Amino acid sequence: MDTPLVTIIVPVYNSEKYLEQCIQNLLNQTYQNLQIILVNDGSTDQSLEICKKNNDERVEVYTKPNGGASSARNFGLTHRKGEYVLFVDSDDYLKNNAVETLVSTAVSNHADCVYYEADNVAEDTSIKVKKDGLSHAVQYPTTDGNSLIELILEQKNYHAVPFLYFAKSNLYDKGLRFEEGIMFEDELFSFELLRMCGKVVCLKQKLYFRNVRSGSVMTSSGKEEFRFRSITVVFERLLEQFAKFKDDKVLNIYLSRIAMLWLDYYRQLSKQSRDKFSTKHSCLRSQILQNNGFGNKELVVRCYGEKLWMAYIAPNRVMKKLKRK
Repeated sequence: MDTPLVTIIVPVYNSEKYLEQCIQNLLNQTYQNLQIILVNDGSTDQSLEICKKNNDERVEVYTKPNGGASSARNFGLTHRKGEYVLFVDSDDYLKNNAVETLVSTAVSNHADCVYYEADNVAEDTSIKVKKDGLSHAVQYPTTDGNSLIELILEQKNYHAVPFLYFAKSNLYDKGLRFEEGIMFEDELFSFELLRMCGKVVCLKQKLYFRNVRSGSVMTSSGKEEFRFRSITVVFERLLEQFAKFKDDKVLNIYLSRIAMLWLDYYRQLSKQSRDKFSTKHSCLRSQILQNNGFGNKELVVRCYGEKLWMAYIAPNRVMKKLKRK
């Protein structure tokens, strides 16, 4: 097997409890030709000291003012040297032969990207994790990225998290980066990445273990306004693309998905917060209706209120349950 250099980018922020395990897991991979970039994103605990104590020449440590995971990943991309890039969060870990499996799959198939699976692992029993939450619904065929997005969305099984995409480094030469300062940046990143890929292999293997812990972005509450502002940015970025490519089928399908999420996060706001964002809500809601929900009838109905939408989708949900029985 060819042994191309693989760059692994790890954003690090106050993760002293998990960081040593993460680093050792990467160093102990069965595949050894690695560039491991640890980006300390303004940590205030012992994370930087833990990064620096590893003497392995494959490890590169950088430190920068706090800017969030997207900022740290973008910083890491500027220092990449590998032929392939993999993102790993500092509190997570990989299966021991994960990188070897990904390289072998990518090289043997001449793929631009390998889209694989992960497992959610709860830090303690008080945290509930979704079973098979990061698995593929079916075995997707090897195809181009645009076609794959359509297939995944048909299955309602889209996973945007960046660590599921093992991609060629040259894709980042085209300017692909993470939107900084928001949540849901991966919704833009993964969509743009796949759209650049001429060939994507879907690997139905769980090679990554995501640690779901209390206090993480995944489990924290009280961030409703930030979530809504963030999904609004994602929605608006996609609308900018839509203004140029209205007949792009996959873009329309993806836009309708994001618009559904956007409406859902608006619904979760307090009345006071909804009043604060009412003008923005009215403006974007109008764009949904003017464009016929980007081809999604359910989205159009939902724009007129939750009760009407629930009444509209109820028969379909009943039929699905009956079919399962």
